[in-house]
Amino acid sequence: LKFQLLGLAYGGILILLLYNFFLFLSIKEKVFLYYVLYVGTFVFWLMMSEGYFPFTELSGDICYTMAANTTVLSFIFMVLFGREVLSTKYYTPILDKILYLSIWALSLSLFLNFYNPVLIIHIMNILSIIILLLLFWSAIKSYRAANKVATFYIQAQLVFFIMILPYLLMSVNLFEYSAYVQYAPLVGSVYEIVVFSLALAYR
Repeated sequence: LKFQLLGLAYGGILILLLYNFFLFLSIKEKVFLYYVLYVGTFVFWLMMSEGYFPFTELSGDICYTMAANTTVLSFIFMVLFGREVLSTKYYTPILDKILYLSIWALSLSLFLNFYNPVLIIHIMNILSIIILLLLFWSAIKSYRAANKVATFYIQAQLVFFIMILPYLLMSVNLFEYSAYVQYAPLVGSVYEIVVFSLALAYR
C-alpha cells in the first residue's frame, strides 16, 4: 500500500509537470517554466531523500552534495515562481527586492556547497524557513492589494510550511523521527503542486 500511494503521488506530480511544461511551450510565459523547474528539482530531492534508484548506487559524499545542490536550486525556482505568480514587482516592490537578493544569496551557496556541503545544508535549513515566510508575507500583501491569485498561493504555502517544518526541525535534531515526519514533505508538496497548478490556470 505504501508503494502504491507513493506511485500515485509521483505519477500525479509527473502529469502536472508535463502538462505545465507543454503549456510553457505553447504560451511561452516564464511562470510556467519556473513552475516546471521548481517541481522537477523538488521531486528530484524527494526521490533522493527517500533513497530511490539510482541514488542508492551513489556514494554518500556524492549524494550529500547532490542533495545540497538540489535543495538550493529548488528554493531558487520557488522564489522565481513566487515572484512571478504573485506579481511582487507590482504589488510588493520592497519585498520583491528582498526576494531578488535571496536568489543571489542562494546562488552563492551553490558555489560554497562544493567546499562544505554539510554547512550549506544546515544554512539552508534556516534560510528556507526565512524564504518561506518572506513568500508567505508577500502573498498576504499581494492578496490585500487585490491579487486574487494570491489566495491559491497562501493556501498552498500554509499547508506546505506546516508539513515541512517538522522535517526541517528533525534535520537539526529538534524533532524526533516518525513516519509522519518522514512523509510530511511529500504530502505537503503534492498539495502545494496541485494548488500552484490551479493558480496558474486561474491566471
